[in-house]
Parts: sequence; C-alpha cells; structure tokens
Amino acid sequence: FDHEYYKVQSRKRYYEKQLLFMREQEEAQSAHYYAALAGEYDPVATRMPFKSLENKYRF
Repeated sequence: FDHEYYKVQSRKRYYEKQLLFMREQEEAQSAHYYAALAGEYDPVATRMPFKSLENKYRF
C-alpha cells in the first residue's frame, strides 16, 4: 500500500479548498471595497463650475 500517495493527495485537496476559500474571501472583500467607493462617489464634484453634469459621470 502506498500511504505516501494518499497523504500527498489529501494535502493537495486541503490546499485547493484553502485556495478556493481565500479567493472567495478576496472577492467579497473587493466587493465591499467597491461598494464603499460607490457610496462615497459624488458625481457633482466632477463637473465644471456652472456647467451641467456630463452623462459619462452619471451612474
């Protein structure tokens, strides 16, 4: 019986699960970051004084 093979495969599976979990955490973190940025977004601050707001700056 080759116990070393099973040990290595188990470690690979554990690593893959850990990697997927970390990717999901990073995605959630970046989504929260972008949501916070969008909350702070003030399109009126991008317009020129006494001019109307350009459509490309609207949500």
